[in-house]
Amino acid sequence: MKKTTHLWHYYVFVFFIWVIYGFFTIAAPRVQSSQQVTLGPIAIFILSATLIIPYMLTWLIAIIGWYYFNRFASDTEQKHTSNYQAFRMISRGLGLLIFDLIGIPMISSVRTYWAAHKAFAVDLTVFSNYFHIFIPLLAFGFLFAGSHKLVRSSRYAIALRSKMFPTFAASLLFISLFTIAVFVNTSRQVAPGPGTYASYYVSDPMIVLTIIIPLGISWVLGLQAALNTEQYVHALAQPKWRKAINHFFHGLLAIVSSSIILQAITAFGSEQLQQVGLALILVVIYLFIIVQAIGYLFIRASAKQLHHLIKIGAPREID
Repeated sequence: MKKTTHLWHYYVFVFFIWVIYGFFTIAAPRVQSSQQVTLGPIAIFILSATLIIPYMLTWLIAIIGWYYFNRFASDTEQKHTSNYQAFRMISRGLGLLIFDLIGIPMISSVRTYWAAHKAFAVDLTVFSNYFHIFIPLLAFGFLFAGSHKLVRSSRYAIALRSKMFPTFAASLLFISLFTIAVFVNTSRQVAPGPGTYASYYVSDPMIVLTIIIPLGISWVLGLQAALNTEQYVHALAQPKWRKAINHFFHGLLAIVSSSIILQAITAFGSEQLQQVGLALILVVIYLFIIVQAIGYLFIRASAKQLHHLIKIGAPREID
């Protein structure tokens, strides 16, 4: 019999990564360029806390949500439901998204800690960009495959193809705006000053081939996965199951939206962001954190509901 990992193990894991992230963040040297807004130590500490603490709490929400969803996926397999493979794929996708959620700020904090080592900082920037492109791409691929299996098993399977146009239209709009932002970013390959980093450090053809195109595919898969989930909701008649899957749909949509916001921040580059002012930058960052936190709160609520429903043997409509 497979040994069950207890919930407290996840709390210990989250505390452990908090400690590591906190160390690199606090110990990192404070380098301020002449272009940056000058702030005192107390103001910097307060501002950093209002950004970092909610972000770190999002990690806890996300990991606990994944714990419950993974338990639910395991239960569907043990109860021999026909869609257990779909929920397994979705669970893997969520796990990869959380890996990206935690990995990116970890890499960023390590880069800031060793900012004096320019070559290492450049390598970490390139690695971070590709990490944040290809891990979500793989994650959204699993989510799309799992949600596609759910829809194909429902009475809405015939309508699936006609529902893909909104996804392609929205993704094309987003990727077009992203591409414009990238190529008006004068610091995409060269850092604008001390204490800053270039956005990508790779040539324009490489940006197109290895960043813009994979990112466009990722957004198509993520948005379509959310839309597939929304379609699957309509195939369920039991209100409790519909409510749980509907929460998952809203959570996934918020996570995809937060991914688009974060990539947009990177695309504009540090030089352009400095020109718009600290207040607007903070509004965008807080918006990203709020949308992402809401997304994982919905996922956690959905996962707990699904795990509870299958545990108590509620009438199933997930076959």
